[in-house]
Amino acid sequence: MDARLLGHELTGISNYLKQFDHSFRYEGDQTLEGFFRFEQKVPLPFIGLKPYYQEGTLVVHMGSVGTIGNPDPEYKQAVLQPLGLQGNIHFYENYAALRDAYLELAAKEVSGETISNADRDQLNSKYEHFVVEYGLLNSPDNRRRILEDTAFGVIALSSLERREGERFVKADILTHSIHQVKERFITDDPIEALAHSLNDTGKVDTGFISAAMGLDENEVINRLGNHVYMNPASNEWETADQYLSGNVVEKLRQAEHLYGQFPDNLHYKRSAEAIAKVQPERIPFELLDFNLGERWIPNSYYERFATSLFELDATINYFPSLDAFKVNTGMNIKVSREFAVYTEKRTYYLRIHFAGTCTGEYNPFLYL
Repeated sequence: MDARLLGHELTGISNYLKQFDHSFRYEGDQTLEGFFRFEQKVPLPFIGLKPYYQEGTLVVHMGSVGTIGNPDPEYKQAVLQPLGLQGNIHFYENYAALRDAYLELAAKEVSGETISNADRDQLNSKYEHFVVEYGLLNSPDNRRRILEDTAFGVIALSSLERREGERFVKADILTHSIHQVKERFITDDPIEALAHSLNDTGKVDTGFISAAMGLDENEVINRLGNHVYMNPASNEWETADQYLSGNVVEKLRQAEHLYGQFPDNLHYKRSAEAIAKVQPERIPFELLDFNLGERWIPNSYYERFATSLFELDATINYFPSLDAFKVNTGMNIKVSREFAVYTEKRTYYLRIHFAGTCTGEYNPFLYL
């Protein structure tokens, strides 16, 4: 067990002993007395709260090292919870200054704000000064102390130094920006430009493609040809795979309607013609089947469905021995004419299949 874990264990013992209605006096090693805290002390107020401080942030305040609790951003104050061991004040002061400088610079880096060389040099100088006086942050003793900062200790250790082989070296952020400047994409291949547009912007961005190819938008559309189509409903360009799929019946209705309203829009016309070519074949009436028959569904549900569909009273029975359903109903105009198809040889009626699932097989019952 290292010293850091020992501190937590001793604090836990102290809290446990306080549950009993007795007075305790500490007579052990005086360097460990702070962990027990038998004497009730008034919490120290901390008024140096910075915007990025949070619960567990290590600070040095009025000669005492501790972590803050119950931070109140509105009043910029918190409660200071002193550490059990109060040595190495200068170490913690230097660490807190280095950590705060890093957090402020990193926030600017993430937001895209330009960071001056002076600001980065100042952070690097703080790091160099710390290392000269105390050694690397990730050295065992320093690491143990820094991890007392439960809010940012791990972040500081992993962000200010990086492992290189078997040793730690200063992180890149101390010397230069960690953001890579993305080179401008240029190409004369329209398909390559389209692929980059989909990858970088998530859509067919004609402005992006125009900039990459050095052409105006109309020329870009001509170069892309049948790889893109205008969706009249959204007035956005889409890839052929995207536009010519999905609910193509509805898309055709929308395209024809909007082209009828704007006959001069050649993009709408082109989209309407393309979507018309991928319409699915209509399924003949005699091939339409409605498959039902889950055995756990009460028969009454099927009876209500059949009664509503045929507009006749219908009863349905299930025969476990045959694993089949049977429907009984009468005949009316709806059954004999509306749901019927007449041919020269025979008449086809609407069929309702109740398919069983207990055996995992398709078992059509007696159908109309």
